[in-house]
Amino acid sequence: MKRSRKFFVAAAALLLLLMAFRLADPSSEPSYLGKPITYWIEPWQHHNMESEARVKAAFVAMDDNAIRWLVRALDWKPSSFRRTANQTLRRFDIVWSDEPDRRERAAMALGEIGARAVWAIPPLENLRTNAVQPRAAASRHACTAALILIRQEPIPMAVERMLRDADPAAFGDLAMTLAFLGRAAVEAVPMMSAALDATNPPAVRANAAMALGSIRSSPAICVPALAGALATLEQPVQEQVLSTLSAFGEQARGASPQVVLLMSGANRWVAARASNTLAVIDPETAKRYGIAQQEP
Repeated sequence: MKRSRKFFVAAAALLLLLMAFRLADPSSEPSYLGKPITYWIEPWQHHNMESEARVKAAFVAMDDNAIRWLVRALDWKPSSFRRTANQTLRRFDIVWSDEPDRRERAAMALGEIGARAVWAIPPLENLRTNAVQPRAAASRHACTAALILIRQEPIPMAVERMLRDADPAAFGDLAMTLAFLGRAAVEAVPMMSAALDATNPPAVRANAAMALGSIRSSPAICVPALAGALATLEQPVQEQVLSTLSAFGEQARGASPQVVLLMSGANRWVAARASNTLAVIDPETAKRYGIAQQEP
């Protein structure tokens, strides 16, 4: 009985300490347009239901408090204090979770804030150089993209700087950075479309298709190149191209003939993916093949 009471008292004291720690926590997040900053930097929190204009307005409203909070998020590490506390709390079936790793989202939010976040450049450079697992590569690419936006570096210049040769690994880093930039990297669409040429290694073509799916602009330029890339025999390239065409929705209707050809191919997995893609990019043709319409 006395032992149980001691555990109860210890647990109660620890919980009070955790509450005090939380109240004194300097990382308490600021709010903009009536919502906490994480609501705006993590779109899944509002299920992408906020309009593009309102999200943009939230980033415009973000001030130095936001930049300070985001810079602290770049320095995320698992908390040794929480780990020690959990050793006691687990006796009572209680787990105090670590703060989530928001390094990628914080970096991209600083990029969205733009030139006003210029004093965040040193911590972004530090994270880009010294990022640790988990998701170290993604953190590095997000930092590279954010630095391009904050410095207002023209995309063609950034591409030329990042890609000095045809090394597939370097091209992969470039493609991931462009994917983080999204539509801000529209000027890279011609280069990524040209990279789909069959003479390039499969890894280069797959990464180029991935970047185009994230940039999701200029379909008149990239959809014909994507359609041509479906003639490849490499399954990873075919799958990535199909995924990218689906991201364009009905703007990729021009690729329907090539997608239909894959539906009757020997690879059942690719054929199934092609059927799903056709339903998204060309519902009328898909209906003729007995394929139900799907959401993009």
